[in-house]
Amino acid sequence: TQLQAALDAGALAGTALGASANDAQRLKAAYAAFEQNFNGTASMSQGQSDYAIADGSDKPKFIVTSWAVSGEATATIDNPFSFIVGDKKLKVSGLAAAVKMESEPICILGLNPNHKETIDMTGQPVVTAKNCAVQANSRNGSGMNQKGKPKLTAKIIGTTGGYTGSGYSPSPITGTIPVADPYADLPFPDTDPCDYHNTSFSGETATISPGVYCGGLRIKAGAQVIMEPGIYVMKDGPLWMNSTSTLYGREVMVGFSGPDATLYMEGSSALDLTSPASGTYVNMQFMQEPKTGGDDLYFSVIGNNKFSIDGALYAPTLDVWFGGGSVVNISSPGYALVADKIWTQDQTTITVSYENKRNLAIAGAV
Repeated sequence: TQLQAALDAGALAGTALGASANDAQRLKAAYAAFEQNFNGTASMSQGQSDYAIADGSDKPKFIVTSWAVSGEATATIDNPFSFIVGDKKLKVSGLAAAVKMESEPICILGLNPNHKETIDMTGQPVVTAKNCAVQANSRNGSGMNQKGKPKLTAKIIGTTGGYTGSGYSPSPITGTIPVADPYADLPFPDTDPCDYHNTSFSGETATISPGVYCGGLRIKAGAQVIMEPGIYVMKDGPLWMNSTSTLYGREVMVGFSGPDATLYMEGSSALDLTSPASGTYVNMQFMQEPKTGGDDLYFSVIGNNKFSIDGALYAPTLDVWFGGGSVVNISSPGYALVADKIWTQDQTTITVSYENKRNLAIAGAV
């Protein structure tokens, strides 16, 4: 039991280091912890008559595999029953293993475990997850996929299956436990009755009010739209922006309900929103109603757009698609980008930050 305790201490010490620690640092911590526990227990001292290291091995053997640290050691002890059975000395051995679990907040999460890829990067997109982790739940060998020269940087990068490509910093950890939908229990806003029908703006400046927008909302041809604070629901139609249009709002949440409800943003448009600071939808910026939409429906930001939100983008059964040289900034003190699949293309720049700019009252927020 004393030998086992020292091995356990070593394995735990190796996994207790931060996410940025390398294998050599984890091994050093493991060996140091074993020695401290070994030497610090008088009954385990090699000078004691009832204990000795077997076969001249004065240290255990620790190895690091990904974030798993394991160790083994063998020793000899006096056999207190040697007068009845067995040799005077007995060999005993111990094994210990510990695995480092997720220790950084997740800000980008590809949910679907059955997709071939749940995070897909093609071309030369640059994706940065500041102070947080990225997780792909896909069980496939290319569950996190890269083609071309994309770059993904995060505190931790994990995939339940495997990954392709080499543009990662740090290298992805494979075999991670799938992460459950963090917003599965959040109720969707009421979708009845319709407050507005097939609303559209072109070449004008307008201020709009919260409510249910049946048929969606079109903002096109240079229109500038300001959203008053509150909850907006796009029902059976998209929020569609194009042709250098702009959308600005503070403390708003936009929900999507129905087979055609999503965001289409194209044509060098600009979107600048913050999420509610209190209430049911605090920190929720975009929310798809679960089990609505379809397999061919995308939440898309394509074509030199500027997309800035302070809140979560939640699309549990939609593919989120960023491309065409767009600049995307998402900030959230919790899960920031959660979707069925996340797809980035071209020379798009995506920055997702785990921070609480507005000091929102959210459990676990930083």
